[in-house]
Amino acid sequence: MPATQTRRRKLKTENPEKYAELLAKERAAAKKYLLKKKKQWEEGNHTQAEIDEYNTKKEEKRRYARDYYWKIKSGQTRKSAVADSTTPKKRPKDMSPNELRKYQSSQRRAQRAALSHQKKTAIRLKDRERKNKKREEAMLARISRSSARSSDRVGHLKKSADNLNNDEYKPKTKRLAPKYTKKALNLHNSRTPEKKHPCQSFFSTKESDNMDIKEELGIQLQDFFLEDSYQQEDISKPVNNMEKESDNLDIKEELDIELQDFLLKEPGQEEEMSKPVSDMVQASDNVDIKEEELGIRLQDSILKELDQEEEMSKPVHSIMQKLQASLDAIQDEADKAKEFRKRANKDVEMLITQLAEFKKGQLVSSKEEREVLLRHIDTLKAELKVKDGSFDVLKTKLRASKAELCVVRLQLEEIHKEKQLLEHKMAEAEAKWKSSEEDYKSQITKLEVCMKDLQEQLTSARKSMKQSSTLDLEMADYERTLSTLHNQVEERDKKIEELKAKLDKLDQRITLKETKISWKNFRKTKQFSKRTNGENLKSRRSENISVTET
Repeated sequence: MPATQTRRRKLKTENPEKYAELLAKERAAAKKYLLKKKKQWEEGNHTQAEIDEYNTKKEEKRRYARDYYWKIKSGQTRKSAVADSTTPKKRPKDMSPNELRKYQSSQRRAQRAALSHQKKTAIRLKDRERKNKKREEAMLARISRSSARSSDRVGHLKKSADNLNNDEYKPKTKRLAPKYTKKALNLHNSRTPEKKHPCQSFFSTKESDNMDIKEELGIQLQDFFLEDSYQQEDISKPVNNMEKESDNLDIKEELDIELQDFLLKEPGQEEEMSKPVSDMVQASDNVDIKEEELGIRLQDSILKELDQEEEMSKPVHSIMQKLQASLDAIQDEADKAKEFRKRANKDVEMLITQLAEFKKGQLVSSKEEREVLLRHIDTLKAELKVKDGSFDVLKTKLRASKAELCVVRLQLEEIHKEKQLLEHKMAEAEAKWKSSEEDYKSQITKLEVCMKDLQEQLTSARKSMKQSSTLDLEMADYERTLSTLHNQVEERDKKIEELKAKLDKLDQRITLKETKISWKNFRKTKQFSKRTNGENLKSRRSENISVTET
């Protein structure tokens, strides 16, 4: 562990007040540093790449702060005692078959509840089509499974759909199959063109918006009939009865035709049989007794044949009686099916009327809510228009302030350039002054050496008590040159001090201008924040008033 970290921890435990002061100082220093960096960024001219990099760094910082916030927030959640006491849930592979079935059904219900209304209607329609197809396939399979029943005279009429490939029955099946399949499907599907919806007369005078309600009612009715299994069984009964009725009616028609043919054939046979008898009677006048005996024998044979034909016709009568009984039973079943169908239609009409009344009540309440919402929307639109106007005004002000800032920045750039030029000149002057100062110093040192030599010579001359006039003159010249050099050095020092004073004045002017610009920006931002806060307060008050009114 680093030494600074240990020191901070020790300070936190031993002297918390001092630690708090240290934290406050660090925060203030960090704030100051950030403000300085921000100011430098605002003042500088940046390229687009630098701006993009700056924005990405800013976004990363924001994301990191947000993630840290949610991490702390998730750690602060309390664990309830109830949640701790509950037993952990079973995994699906550890469940019993009954538990697994319940779990899967709950999952399906949750998944269905999470779907949107449009998705639910689409799934419902798809399931309906699939169920209708299954019903049609089951009906065709049931027809094909029915075995052929044979009898003496009418067995070929009761053959099932197994004999559909026979050329004798193809036209009949082609004629009857579409009619009865349409009837069977119309009982399930209320949206076919042949069977009009019972609610059509009620919704015919409404507007186009009510047509959607009509479709919804139809879909709800179809869903009601499809979802209830008992109702599906009750509806499928009339279909089977209709199929039986159609088969029995076809058999009845064919039997009637064949009986008529049979009855038409019998008189012809009687006429044919009576012809030889009349011939024999006519010939009996012209033939002998032997011929009469032959005629009697012929009559006996004819009578025997007639008796045989009567015996042959007895099974036909029994078959007719059986067919009549079956026809009566079929008619009773058809009457029952019709009564059941009437009752089902009445129930459907009752449900439609109830649903229509329920929808009317919902429409009235939804219209009132819609009017309230429309009023609220109108008020919000008016407020938005007002805010847009104020926003445009603020935009114009911001543009003007941006233009002023650009002008001030240009002025600052010019001042910076002047400052750089002055600093450059000052640096050159200082370099020259330093070089001249060094030269003067070297000259002074040389002169001092010369002075020392002269003083030594003077002392030696004074000792000798003989001073010449030439030496006095040279000394005077040297003293004059020294005084002139000192004067020049003092003048240059004065010039350097004047240049320094000018630089100080320029620095003061620059700082004053920067403070003025920052103060103007601060005032503008303060005014803008005040205006926005005022407008937000007004909008909140108006929203609260509108909510209370609603």
